[in-house]
Amino acid sequence: MGSSVPLILWYLLCVVAFAVFPLAMVYTIHRQRMKALEILKSYAEKGTEPPPAVAEHLFRQVVEPDAKWKATPRGSLLQISLVHLFIGCLFAGVAWWRIDVGPPRWAVYIAVCSAVFFGVTALAQFVAALKSPLK
Repeated sequence: MGSSVPLILWYLLCVVAFAVFPLAMVYTIHRQRMKALEILKSYAEKGTEPPPAVAEHLFRQVVEPDAKWKATPRGSLLQISLVHLFIGCLFAGVAWWRIDVGPPRWAVYIAVCSAVFFGVTALAQFVAALKSPLK
């Protein structure tokens, strides 16, 4: 790595930030709503009306913007693990960049220590997720 970041990496960051992430969110919301429609379709094919509790739950999940998806304990631990891994990779990149650039050395030490810390916490969260019950 040189002393400056190549221009192509800035373009890649812009593509990820402004295109890939929003499209992934839109796809996730679309998939959730399609799953609700599949459930309603299965009731329609049987010729029965869904129970009021099921219909109300699907309505809250699809229409209401305040309805939140609640992760399982394992899913929550995996989400935390991925966030810590991402932050650790960011600090590792900063450390790598600062090693190539040169002084001050304290910035390298802080970045390396932070990368190791977040890497270890990501590993710990991942192991905890593997050992946690499914539900």
